[in-house]
Amino acid sequence: PEKLNGYQRLQYDAHIGSQTIVNHSKIKGILASLDFPIHFLDYETSSTAIPEFDKFGPWQQIPFQYSIHILDSDGSLEHKEYLVQEPIDDMVLTLIKKMSEEFHAKGAVIVWYAPFERTRNTELASIYPEYSDFLSNVNDRMFDLMKVFSDGYYIDHKFNGRNSIKNVLPVLIPELSYSELEIQAGHEAPVNWRKIMHKGYQPSEKKVIAKNLLEYCKMDTLAMVRIYEFLNKL
Repeated sequence: PEKLNGYQRLQYDAHIGSQTIVNHSKIKGILASLDFPIHFLDYETSSTAIPEFDKFGPWQQIPFQYSIHILDSDGSLEHKEYLVQEPIDDMVLTLIKKMSEEFHAKGAVIVWYAPFERTRNTELASIYPEYSDFLSNVNDRMFDLMKVFSDGYYIDHKFNGRNSIKNVLPVLIPELSYSELEIQAGHEAPVNWRKIMHKGYQPSEKKVIAKNLLEYCKMDTLAMVRIYEFLNKL
């Protein structure tokens, strides 16, 4: 252990002592820097070896769904969502247009693992230059909530050394769980979405799948809201 330092040492100490290590001043400073209204954003995406849609290449992540929770300074919480539910022309353009209408002109944008959402926005901005200002602005306002944990400002031995939202949420907010959802993991979302887009499924089946997808993506952003609130109360 004497050879460990920084984040590794904190992880070691938390594990050996079965304890929680919290840097209150760092967390307080980070949260205080976030402007309201705070937008909690999550995409669900699909990628295939052979491109299925114009303007996108092999294995390129194509957003087909988003969830946004918007938290205001008075504590009020609003939810917005969108899911592509039929094979329409330029479906991603429709998604971006809808999303641009949901966002406030100011306020922080919170995600979990920012490189993913930020890269999607950068790619979309190059494909749809008419929305490049909006997407770049979203990226400029973006904060990665996972970094509170991956940078070692909040470490709990129950995380088992991991910082995914699926590891953090059950420890901090045990009453909020993915276990009751039909879709419980990110890799399941595109598989189910392709069923919606497939002609072989009945409308009644597609309606149930769409409901499950919306509930899953909504849980991702609601989880971030609750974790943010938990940290804010420390």
